[in-house]
Amino acid sequence: MKLYVEHETIFSYTDNVREAVGEARLQPRDEGGQHVLSFRLALDPPTAFDRVTDRFGNTLHCYSVLPPHRRLVITSHSLVSTSSEALIATPRLGLLERHELVAPSQYVPLTDALAEYARQYAAGADAEAVAYALMHVIAANFSYEPGSTDISTTAEAVLAGRRGVCQDFAHLLIALCRSRGLPARYVSGYFHDPAQPPGAILASHAWAEVWLEGRGWLGLDPTHNCAVGESYVRVAVGRDYADAAPMHGIYQGAARETLTVRVRMRAADEQPRAAAAH
Repeated sequence: MKLYVEHETIFSYTDNVREAVGEARLQPRDEGGQHVLSFRLALDPPTAFDRVTDRFGNTLHCYSVLPPHRRLVITSHSLVSTSSEALIATPRLGLLERHELVAPSQYVPLTDALAEYARQYAAGADAEAVAYALMHVIAANFSYEPGSTDISTTAEAVLAGRRGVCQDFAHLLIALCRSRGLPARYVSGYFHDPAQPPGAILASHAWAEVWLEGRGWLGLDPTHNCAVGESYVRVAVGRDYADAAPMHGIYQGAARETLTVRVRMRAADEQPRAAAAH
């Protein structure tokens, strides 16, 4: 499937700010059957940016908006050929990478409560069966409730509250898998729902990938209780949200900031003629 994604991020300030420095992880990954056919990034005020790759293989666009401004808009346009396969074939993990992906991280602590929950619902040694069992138990026992958590919510807090959104359920699945000794990582990206009306304002999506020895990374989405497929666009991966957030940045000034994010997504054959050239 070919999917077109427009991701608009608007930073609005109550007064002038200056020296806004940030990084954007908005360019989809080109691997595992997913291919980026085109990508374009624009900043308003018009600003040059540098393109680098982080240690997880994510593409970062780094910018500095030095003059005073009260609004900053960052817009990306992506055309991506997706894959129907949930597994990204990878021959092996390095020792450091494996250690990082079974150890606790900022949003994924490893606690006795998480370990006990994982043991209760996922016994056995088959990594794929364990990962699927943990995904199913999250889908069956946790409620999707926007606004019930915030950007700082950890997997431990999600377990206690039994509610959250896609980011929270991804962190919880990662925590439960790591509690069983399985390397797991966070994925930020997009999910295409053909039931959404054309032009609908959407949000980014998040899910998890679990390492299967000798096979690679298995993508599992506890929010929708399924393995990933051609409706998913992978953008960034990391230990948790802190490594894969679409935007990070700071600015100079005392003004208050308001963040607005608008995502529009459609199959490529549905896009207007004017957008097809992106």
